[in-house]
Amino acid sequence: VTLTGGEPAQQSDFAVELVGRLKELYVHTALETSGYCEWNRLKKMFDLTDLVLFDLKVIDSSKHKEFCRYDNRIILENFKRALQEGYNVTARLPLIPNFTMTEQNIEDTIDLLNEVGGIRRVDLLPYHGLGAKKYPLLGLEYELDNLNSPKKEELEDIEHKFESKGYSVS
Repeated sequence: VTLTGGEPAQQSDFAVELVGRLKELYVHTALETSGYCEWNRLKKMFDLTDLVLFDLKVIDSSKHKEFCRYDNRIILENFKRALQEGYNVTARLPLIPNFTMTEQNIEDTIDLLNEVGGIRRVDLLPYHGLGAKKYPLLGLEYELDNLNSPKKEELEDIEHKFESKGYSVS
């Protein structure tokens, strides 16, 4: 069972109770997180979870704030701490053209993974516009309407960059 969101840590008490019950039933659990919350909330969930799927968007703090509207300091601290404390973490990188899918951000992400250590697997998540039609139904503007999905060659190039540094890529 994978807990995903939004952000499961925003309902951490429920998540801890649910994962605890699933563990009693010997169910494999995973938690997908942006890491944008207090460490204590994450730790409670990580302690019970078999796998942490940790989303890394933009490594450069100023660009992260520009694109995501909040600072990424706590995210990077929580990511590093999760690895230092030995949790089973898979790094996930959404590949959004002109945002996360820049040469600099790919290099910054690889540098971070190399610096921290402990990551062997990286999931690359190519952008798609499948959710765009939901936004008007919710009275929201879809800000990425003019983006196309990455080309196969672009994805293969990024995949090769991570693999050349020893990472298993999905």
